Amino acid sequence: MSASEIKYLIAIFNLTLSRQSVKPVDIAAALEYSRASVSRMLDQFEIKGIVLRNKDKTISFTGKGEETASRYYRAYLKVKDFLTGRFCCNENIASKDAVRILSDLSPANFDKLV
Repeated sequence: MSASEIKYLIAIFNLTLSRQSVKPVDIAAALEYSRASVSRMLDQFEIKGIVLRNKDKTISFTGKGEETASRYYRAYLKVKDFLTGRFCCNENIASKDAVRILSDLSPANFDKLV
């Protein structure tokens, strides 16, 4: 997955942990992106079978999407915590770097994180 896709996945997953329902406007606000950008990524995620757009305009993960997002979220937290804990990195920078690192990891090394 690209760094951008991972960033969206993590944001959506994080929102689902704190809310009953997630709307595209919530995702746009969390990422500080335009609604048009969010809509384009959701289109891609729908094609890949990761999310569903519900009739009430909320977004939900498919089974495949929930598993994928959960795995990336767990790996993201491990890498971010490593960067902030071990190297005392700034949390915002560590968050961005964690996403970049995950997008470049081989599948074998990613699997070792989760």
